[in-house]
Amino acid sequence: TTVQPIVDEKGNITGRYYTFEDITEYKMNEDAYRHSIDMWKFAINSSGDEVWAFDVENNSMKTSLKFREMIGMEDEDEISFNDLAHKMHPDDYRRYSKEIIPALTTNDPSFSFDCRLQNKEGRYRYYKIRGKVMEFDDEGTPILYFGTLADINKEKEKDMELQKAASRMEALLKTINYGIILENENRELTLISNGVFDIFPIPYSAEQLIGYNCANLATDLAHLFKPE
Repeated sequence: TTVQPIVDEKGNITGRYYTFEDITEYKMNEDAYRHSIDMWKFAINSSGDEVWAFDVENNSMKTSLKFREMIGMEDEDEISFNDLAHKMHPDDYRRYSKEIIPALTTNDPSFSFDCRLQNKEGRYRYYKIRGKVMEFDDEGTPILYFGTLADINKEKEKDMELQKAASRMEALLKTINYGIILENENRELTLISNGVFDIFPIPYSAEQLIGYNCANLATDLAHLFKPE
């Protein structure tokens, strides 16, 4: 509702006129949008991740204070998505250019990206960046993203140590003289030592046998052995 005065030629107020506009739909949309934001914030705060919002049109980001501390930026610093990208490890930046930039310029509703970001000490740590479109313009182009930043460095380092240990074990098993075959829970062959080929005249390479169903191995190779 708006109210405007009615004035005469001398400027005296002689009355008022009122205009009314039905904004029910607008308010319902506004309330629904605010509710979705509140639910999103609640979920984020519960997870412990840091929060960011990206204004596509102005190429500007609003972030939580801890977010900036994690990547070595001061609270008063202006920040854009490009600034965040320049903190990335060169190898991850190349992936960012192929995976994230296209997502930010289309109507892709969300993205998730693991990368190394440089902190204020100049060291790289692993983070998971998640983003979701929260607002589109009239043409359906994303204009506002909300997202999170999570420190996953410990998990990544643990995974890399496990991978290194598995590689060392695989290399060791391949070189010993014993015949060793490993299979997974689906009975698919995952490793075969060189000793197996010394003992049995198998006409295939180790690479050809990876993924082979061990349940059929004895039957398929029975013709290679002489009965006693």
